[in-house]
Amino acid sequence: MAFFGFGAKQAIRAPPEIKGRIRGPKLEVLVEGARGATFLEALELANGQKRVIASNKRLDGVLVGMESYNGPTEKYPCGLTVSDSYLLPGPEYRELKSALGYSDSCWSGTMCAYAEPGKKMGKRILSVDSETGQRHVFPVPQEYWKVRNGILVIEHPNYALVQDGRDLIVVSWRESDVNLLNGFPGENWRCLPDEGYGIPLGRKEPHTNLDARVAQRKWKGTCVAPVQRRGSDREYLDFNPKWNKKASVIVEMPEQIFDEAS
Repeated sequence: MAFFGFGAKQAIRAPPEIKGRIRGPKLEVLVEGARGATFLEALELANGQKRVIASNKRLDGVLVGMESYNGPTEKYPCGLTVSDSYLLPGPEYRELKSALGYSDSCWSGTMCAYAEPGKKMGKRILSVDSETGQRHVFPVPQEYWKVRNGILVIEHPNYALVQDGRDLIVVSWRESDVNLLNGFPGENWRCLPDEGYGIPLGRKEPHTNLDARVAQRKWKGTCVAPVQRRGSDREYLDFNPKWNKKASVIVEMPEQIFDEAS
């Protein structure tokens, strides 16, 4: 089993191959929000059933969709202008509401890693869980070692987790599966999402721009974690979730499933 990484000794929750995965344009709930799963449990369950955890961009389409409500705008004597505008969920939201209800958080399969604002990425990005002490490590491809203010992204099922002593390492099947996005905000800004992954990048946008998303990152720190979404605050992306906190899981599903007997 070949990985791009370093010091990888024991692969855990890692599928032997990517081929044969159940993929498709639709989504279904694998773990409801009421039950929830830690991210390691989510990976183990999805890999065991050859499923693909929905990416951040796929979840964004469910949570936000392509429409928004733009209500009346009122201007108060003090000069404050308030617009009754908000985002509307996509057409799949009703079927997935058990995993994306108001109080639910949901794991995505989009794994990310970023360094401190203004600092070079270096050979690896490392973060430590303050509750468990677990070290999460993301090896950085050499071409990105000197990059500042970027974020590395890889989608499930193109990575595995490998335990090496105290380190839990994110390793990819191919180095080309790891992609760099420049312009990741150094603060919790509202920015326009990139087209490939739906990750907020670039300049700060006003709250009235409903096309923008909010990047909630680790304050002045490094982090290795999957993107997490919430049923509430649907335009927010959590780039610093707790790996051991339970959340719902949504996976890809074919357009139509045929019965073997048919």
